[in-house]
Amino acid sequence: MNKTIFLTFIFLIVISIAGFSLEYKPVEGYIESLIKIPSGWNDDENYQELSTEMQLAVNYVSDRAKLYGAVYFTIDDLIGTGIMSDKLMIKPGEVYLSLYLNKLDITIGHQVISWGTADGLNPTNNINPKDLSDLTHIAASDTKDLIMPVNAVRFNFYPADFLNFEGVFIPLFTPPGMPDFSSYLPPELSGLSDNINFCYPDSAPASFESGMKANFTLPGIDFSLSYLYAWDDIPDIKVNILQQDIGGGMMFGTPASLEFTFNRVHIIGADFAWPLFDIDFRGEAAYFITEDTTGDDVFIKNPYLYYVLGAGYTFFDDLNINLQFSQKIITNYKKISDYDYNIDPMNPASWNQDDSYYEEAYTTQFFPLASYQKGALMSTIMLIIRQNFLDDLLETSFIGMYNFPEDYNDADPDRKLGDFMLKPALKYKFTDAFDIELGANLFFSMKEDTNDDLIRDSYTTFGMIDDKDSFFLKLKYSY
Repeated sequence: MNKTIFLTFIFLIVISIAGFSLEYKPVEGYIESLIKIPSGWNDDENYQELSTEMQLAVNYVSDRAKLYGAVYFTIDDLIGTGIMSDKLMIKPGEVYLSLYLNKLDITIGHQVISWGTADGLNPTNNINPKDLSDLTHIAASDTKDLIMPVNAVRFNFYPADFLNFEGVFIPLFTPPGMPDFSSYLPPELSGLSDNINFCYPDSAPASFESGMKANFTLPGIDFSLSYLYAWDDIPDIKVNILQQDIGGGMMFGTPASLEFTFNRVHIIGADFAWPLFDIDFRGEAAYFITEDTTGDDVFIKNPYLYYVLGAGYTFFDDLNINLQFSQKIITNYKKISDYDYNIDPMNPASWNQDDSYYEEAYTTQFFPLASYQKGALMSTIMLIIRQNFLDDLLETSFIGMYNFPEDYNDADPDRKLGDFMLKPALKYKFTDAFDIELGANLFFSMKEDTNDDLIRDSYTTFGMIDDKDSFFLKLKYSY
């Protein structure tokens, strides 16, 4: 836990009680217990989970100011062995102070800043780092477990009723949560699980992030234009090599370590919300200008355009259907098979090359997968359905996401069929404060091999986690 943030949280509570003449709202929050049981379909029963999380939050509000602070107490792995105190984690949530001036709002502190209008897929929402340590959260429409608060200063200026300028300044780099990459290494790099290094930006003023957004509220349509100078959440990859003598004075480079580096990115974005004939049309688009502006550097992601278009409609007042389609268009994309490298130690063409040759050769085998640039055109469709019954006491929901096949290597003879996830759930609200939810997280990936058999495609997004299928039971009490 960050001690500075925690002490700031305590300090803000104390000065609020002592000096603010604000309308007091009692301590609020929730207690949530989660039971997750593996499906057993993939013979993996080692990740069952029983955890409890408690949120405590204070919220002081007046006409001129707001002070909010939250802290989370989480106990994980309750069914595992070990000391209970080692399973307790305390972490701050949002902790911020907002001041409401004449036509200017200023918010300072540990906060979540959401940009964009779409649900689930948000190309323009890039201010907060993402917690990717648990990849099963990447397809959730509820991003509570995915978005990490960040220390920032934010202002909103309202020069006219239809116009709002929003500015954001983040003084220091905050690293995202990273998954266990050693679990996803391809065979060529499988021996590097203990030699993975992360290169983070220095914790200095030069690591700042900043952005500006103009929001327009016009009759019948809302839209915004934005710019963000930030750090890319998904690091770039480089394979470092070691030259070895393979006999007869011949040298051959083999992987020695993996290096993950966070690089700068400029993000130019736009979004809109347009209700038309009771259909809620929404869209976002962002162009990511990476440090490899021409798309020729194998160690840095290529620039790309990412957009999403969605439409939502409510039938009979209690059935909501939301459909979204998104694409990433990669500039100057190259497949693995497009690179003219040889790393077969039995082929003389691969002998006695310099270090850079081997570094580029091995990196190209892994980069399209880890950088999430696996095709010149990457397409995704997402469907969200919610149906309420019994005067809104019972809610059924379904989230489905399908990634179209990505042809990143012509040398692979298998026919890729894409990957998808399904999340059906049923929630019942016993009271306004207590509800129970039952559901499942199911992940699939498919390709057809040369024998026409369906097999797993472990290099796809959901293929990497399709042994994490699970059923869950969630109990939540809010106060």
